[in-house]
Amino acid sequence: MNSLDAKKRVNLMGIIASISLGIQLLIVVITIGVGQSIIPGLNIWSFIDLAIGLILVIWLFAKKSRTAAVGLLLMYLLAQILMLFSLENTTVGFWTGRLIMMALFITVYSRGVHAAFVYHRLNNKKDMASTNESISS
Repeated sequence: MNSLDAKKRVNLMGIIASISLGIQLLIVVITIGVGQSIIPGLNIWSFIDLAIGLILVIWLFAKKSRTAAVGLLLMYLLAQILMLFSLENTTVGFWTGRLIMMALFITVYSRGVHAAFVYHRLNNKKDMASTNESISS
């Protein structure tokens, strides 16, 4: 993988995370506006989760940050685990769709984390090469 491919994967992770946060914001606002929670765990405290996610996404886009990439992956996994334990009386079709969606998100996020590490490794090699050339001249 070259630096451009790594940058594209990190950007894709950021786009997917942005869309996910946007949908979550929409659901939280509607839920608070209606006064009933359709999904367990979505309440006023969800805005803290959204704010942390937004900071991580901005950090990911701005710096291709490894920490932000890992943080977004961990936030997603934690949210899915918490939701898994809070849902009751769901159908087989719900679980099939949920597992497919989780697999897609985890795949994109994992590839984004890997790409962030590759991106920084390749950029560090370029910086080392340019430093060595300037020192030897």
